[in-house]
Amino acid sequence: MKVDGFTMELVRADTKEAFKEHTSPSTGQVFAEVEPGLDYFVRIASDSDPVYFQISVDGTWLGYSSWFSTPDPAGSCKGRWQRKDGRETMQALRFNLARGVKPEGGAGAPSLLTGKVELSLYRLGEKTVSQVKDFTSSTELTGKANASGKKCVVSAMGSSVLDLDRKPCQTMTSFQKGEHLRTITLHYCTAVGLIVNKILAKPPAPEPEDKKPRVKPERKRKAAIDLTEDDSDDSDDFGEI
Repeated sequence: MKVDGFTMELVRADTKEAFKEHTSPSTGQVFAEVEPGLDYFVRIASDSDPVYFQISVDGTWLGYSSWFSTPDPAGSCKGRWQRKDGRETMQALRFNLARGVKPEGGAGAPSLLTGKVELSLYRLGEKTVSQVKDFTSSTELTGKANASGKKCVVSAMGSSVLDLDRKPCQTMTSFQKGEHLRTITLHYCTAVGLIVNKILAKPPAPEPEDKKPRVKPERKRKAAIDLTEDDSDDSDDFGEI
């Protein structure tokens, strides 16, 4: 989805292909149609003014901040960030089926069938320079929620790792967080969740067996018996007299 020059989408970790998005006709909310068991990254891009941003998944902050000091239409993939011994990596997230206790309202409530990714945008604050240190995001997505069943999907930590391939350096430039500008929310759910949220139509119900037209078995006709004699040959076996 793209809002005010900022793009946020969920992409497969293996192909970097974006998951298909659907817009709710009633609320205008955007939903990514995802599949349980797949690793993914959050891709953020900008062709707008400089901005400072943070990402939260299912209400949990990923544990680090990023920024665009210049436009970056290609963007970058975000997950769980780690810097160790000069190497920087992003660990993917993963869509999991929810595990937990079903709430009193039942697992069919639309809000319980969807997860969400939030992009919080801030003004880019004062520039600072500091020494590079090892860092690992403390975020740990558990993949648990208050709903269960094939309709419910949440985020957990994935196994795919993206090497950021940056040159080691002694110092790093960062920025302070300024005034909050807005928060962009991208929801995600399975195809079943899209149906419950009335974004996709229900597939047609199969026709009941008892209503299907019955085909009468074809009756076999008995073969007619030929009672006539064959008079075409008047010879006998006694020879000629």
